[in-house]
Amino acid sequence: SPTRYIPVGQAFFIRSQTGATIKFNNGQRVFIKENGGESKFLRSTNSKESSVNADTRMKIRIGFNSVNNIHRQLLLTLDSNTTPDFDWGYDALVYEFQIDDIFWMINNDKYVIQSTNEINSETIIPLGIKTRDEGLNNITIDNLENAPEDLDIYVHDKELYIYHNLKESNYEINLRAGEYLDRFEITFKNASLITDNFKIGTELQVYFSNERKSIVLNNPNLITVESAEMFNILGQSILKLDEVKTKNITEISTKHINVGSYIIKLKTEQGTLTKKVLVQ
Repeated sequence: SPTRYIPVGQAFFIRSQTGATIKFNNGQRVFIKENGGESKFLRSTNSKESSVNADTRMKIRIGFNSVNNIHRQLLLTLDSNTTPDFDWGYDALVYEFQIDDIFWMINNDKYVIQSTNEINSETIIPLGIKTRDEGLNNITIDNLENAPEDLDIYVHDKELYIYHNLKESNYEINLRAGEYLDRFEITFKNASLITDNFKIGTELQVYFSNERKSIVLNNPNLITVESAEMFNILGQSILKLDEVKTKNITEISTKHINVGSYIIKLKTEQGTLTKKVLVQ
């Protein structure tokens, strides 16, 4: 990694936010030895590396593996000099897009590096994904640096109402071709217990009856259910009803569904209810 001082003969790039003239003169030069730790010549060939100052900032490297075997790594850094919004000199825009890609979303722009001044249970970092082809993709943790052992890192899939802990396993999702700029985000707590499930779960119950091969809605308060949808664990929609009759007990037949775990999502007049069920 580069350090503060640029050694003699080292190439570098400059990017300006506005048009201006850049001047260099001898007054800007400082005598710093490369082996002192604050100046390091970066080479593409193997060479003996000088020591560098330790970087104690937390770094979270999120990886994306696409249906076309494309990999992208994003960096999230904790730095007290920055904010959750764009910070000049810290955050880096996507330089070149791949056929499938993932990026941080900051003010509708797409970044590969984002810095923020605080990471806690209330922190939310929006993610964007684009895919050229339909298929299975996954989001993973590539690497953690200086992160507390008890820090949980979740992908929140807002469409499926899923909080998936990336420290336990990768999040696999089947996506159709296209852009998803407001569906995914990184969080540091599982907020599913304080969503609509908690608010309406006592008034409307949904479960899967293996004996009847049906989704059963127990609706004693006659809450209006606008739609019902069932997803497999890859996020593929396998059943959707845009009209559900309002009555005490409703059965939705699922005779041809294979054995496995599924997610049922109900949109109601009071909010959205999701439930994970096991089909045996």
